[in-house]
Amino acid sequence: MMNPSSQEKWLISSGNTRSPDVRLFCFLYAGGNASTYLKWHELLPINWQLNIIQPPGRSSRVFEMPIDCPETHVQEISQHLPAESLA
Repeated sequence: MMNPSSQEKWLISSGNTRSPDVRLFCFLYAGGNASTYLKWHELLPINWQLNIIQPPGRSSRVFEMPIDCPETHVQEISQHLPAESLA
């Protein structure tokens, strides 16, 4: 069984993933999970990419230790996302 890369664990992407004009990042609300946003790509323009941040302790990552410090959360996200997503 293959282990997902750290990027795949942190980021769920859909829509235009090749050359999007706009990258929309969705962060989960308290108690939420990525499924909240999964259908959004159907409503977005074709040139947009939907990116859902899936932090530890949520949904498929429920057995991982959650991050409770906002600064640490931002550092972890920035380390696990591709550079072009942060530009």
